[in-house]
Amino acid sequence: MDINDLVRKRLEGKDKIEIVKKMGYQVHAKGVESLNYFLSKNLSDFITDGMYDFRYSAEEFFRKLCEVLEIDEESVNKEIQKINEIIIKRRAYEKSYIFVNTNFKRQSQSIFALAFMEGERRLRPNIDNLLFKSDEDVLKEISRVVKTHYHDTKGKLPMWGNIVNYAYHHKNGKVYVFDTDGNLTEQEVEESLATLSVK
Repeated sequence: MDINDLVRKRLEGKDKIEIVKKMGYQVHAKGVESLNYFLSKNLSDFITDGMYDFRYSAEEFFRKLCEVLEIDEESVNKEIQKINEIIIKRRAYEKSYIFVNTNFKRQSQSIFALAFMEGERRLRPNIDNLLFKSDEDVLKEISRVVKTHYHDTKGKLPMWGNIVNYAYHHKNGKVYVFDTDGNLTEQEVEESLATLSVK
């Protein structure tokens, strides 16, 4: 049984107010709210979300809850370390994205409409599917995303036109270009960005 399941098992049938009292909450309703929030998430997401309820951060809350539930500190430390490794790996991919290239040339389109539709040209891969993988396996996953996107859109983006290829921006800054069948190519892609600013 992993620690997440163990915490939930030990909470079964227990009075939440008694638990949060033991955790040191003076305002019991606030403690119960934080406990319910914890129970609504998986542990990794709870820690990653960075909750702070003016008494505990997410990690402090989890540690204190485990202490009250008499779960050994070594197990807690191992779980926190594992989650922190995942957080670091996720951050490395924060700027990774896939640019959907249509070789678009603006004609009479409104800049407002283009800015509104800009998100259609930038895909965010599911970072959790890239974690702890070699670059080779990451590129296989990106290839799968590209093929699925091309199929789902029938090869065309509204306003932008027919999809020509895809440019994946990797966590190390390198750009990999895929054709519409998900194959790596040696092509280069010139990216543009439609934005609005207030002056």
